[in-house]
Amino acid sequence: MLCQGACQKHCYCSKKVYVLAYAALLYLGSSLVYLVGTTCLAYGTPFKDTLTVGQRRVLDGSKQRRRALFAAGVAITSTILCATRPLRSPSRNVL
Repeated sequence: MLCQGACQKHCYCSKKVYVLAYAALLYLGSSLVYLVGTTCLAYGTPFKDTLTVGQRRVLDGSKQRRRALFAAGVAITSTILCATRPLRSPSRNVL
């Protein structure tokens, strides 16, 4: 059937589209968690916080913390996406 306007019940997308859409939502959510964590929490930003000779050392030390923060964002967003299933497919075995 031809879909016009808002997506209707008879419209569907391929499995690839759903996987890419979920990947995009996952990255978006993880980036938001990372952004909030670096601006509002105690993570800070290495180049703004220190402008000294030890700047490189601060950067190296912060890499692990930032990587862990982004991984936490991936985990949180994955949980939210699995719980809410914002993109539904007519076939039950897509995700």
